[in-house]
Amino acid sequence: MKLLKEIIIYLLLAILVLTIRYYLFTPVIVRGNSMNPTLKQGDYLISERWKKDYDYFDIVVVKYEDASLIKRIIGKPNDHIKFVDNKLYINGILTEENFTKEDTKDYELNLDFIPEDHYFVMGDNRSNSLDSRVFGPVHKDDLKGVVRLSIWPFGIVN
Repeated sequence: MKLLKEIIIYLLLAILVLTIRYYLFTPVIVRGNSMNPTLKQGDYLISERWKKDYDYFDIVVVKYEDASLIKRIIGKPNDHIKFVDNKLYINGILTEENFTKEDTKDYELNLDFIPEDHYFVMGDNRSNSLDSRVFGPVHKDDLKGVVRLSIWPFGIVN
């Protein structure tokens, strides 16, 4: 009887850990330099999987083919995105980006607007980033979480 209680406790703990891991928080390791200087190769992050109301400049985990990419949301559904002379315009309004020192080549979204349920994502290291400029806007189902915490090096990610 004591053995059965222990097995049940371990099973409940395993279910709790798996639920937290797959539905609430997911560890992510930064691979590559596309988010420099904000995030560096090898940083260990925690993403919040339950958050689905994404905001401008949130750092998110994006499912792309068989990989998880870490990018920043630049545009939301129905936005028009344009870069001119290294300046970001969202819906024709000049928008300050204080998280990148990298020059951004002139770019205008081929679409009139970002489609419903899609987001435009970019890396902070603009010259070295596979992002929406290459693969287009990302469907919300391919956004796997918002990064808020770095566990190595420890700190809040903004």
